[in-house]
Amino acid sequence: MLPKPPFPVERVFLDLGHVLFSLAFDEAIRNIADASTVDLETIKRYFNYNPTHIAYETGKLSSDEFFQTMANEIGYMKDMSSFRQFWLSLVQPIEANFQFARELATRYPVGVISNVGEAHMNYVLDTTDLAHFTDLRIYSYTAGVMKPDARIYHHALTEANLPAERCVFIDDKADNIAGANAIGIRGYTFPEDTCLRTFWETVICR
Repeated sequence: MLPKPPFPVERVFLDLGHVLFSLAFDEAIRNIADASTVDLETIKRYFNYNPTHIAYETGKLSSDEFFQTMANEIGYMKDMSSFRQFWLSLVQPIEANFQFARELATRYPVGVISNVGEAHMNYVLDTTDLAHFTDLRIYSYTAGVMKPDARIYHHALTEANLPAERCVFIDDKADNIAGANAIGIRGYTFPEDTCLRTFWETVICR
């Protein structure tokens, strides 16, 4: 039986990266570096939320503009389809956490609040059943703002039509949780490589 938290909950929001999906950055970056004119360390620094990345995940660049700009800036020498595939493939579902999220959705409405670009989100929706157990998905690229900015959380609450204190939010980044807590959402920092079921039972429901 799914345990209940010791406070009223009417919705659970989940982050995607490191909660429902692993992010295989190292493998993707190595593949991209092998076909680029800059070295691996330069590409690692570049992919760590550079201005192009931020512009894309806040909806200021289209997917085509993003991939072309990135490829040009790192001197990618192969075709764009391979670059796109390397970028998309870094996202892999964590099946145990997916399974628990499906179970969670039988008791609470489950939503998503994620800093994400259009291409990754479409890839996730096409390759997993995320849309089947989440009824509200808040993306930075459609909201025009990224976590931990309070505006994305206010947007989520408006869409959910709920007060902040009735919502739980689970995210792997402490800054994002601090942003949610600041407006009254019950936020919990999720350690990477943790079992979501165990986290729910031992942290949120304790």
